[in-house]
Amino acid sequence: MKRTVSIPVDLPHERFLPLMGFCADIFNQHVDWALKERTYNKNKAHKAMYALIRLQYPDVPSALLQTVRDNAMEAVKATKFKRHPRKKPTSGLRYDKRTSDAKRTSVNP
Repeated sequence: MKRTVSIPVDLPHERFLPLMGFCADIFNQHVDWALKERTYNKNKAHKAMYALIRLQYPDVPSALLQTVRDNAMEAVKATKFKRHPRKKPTSGLRYDKRTSDAKRTSVNP
């Protein structure tokens, strides 16, 4: 059985806060795209947005981009296009085995 665990961590603010802001921007771009296209299909979102997002945010790890995309599509699906889900610059991030590696999450401010 899998469980979700929330663990407070003490990370360097000068590196982690910009990453959180970038992830909020990426989330919001995906939500805007999904509402415009009237779809929450993750594969379509990936094909339409991934290359553009990689150019805009080259320092954000690829696995984190994919996780944020999935979160955005899940939020749109949960609201059934009735609301406009938004993320604030300091909203939480979903970390998993791929995204929690310290080497990958070092973003240059």
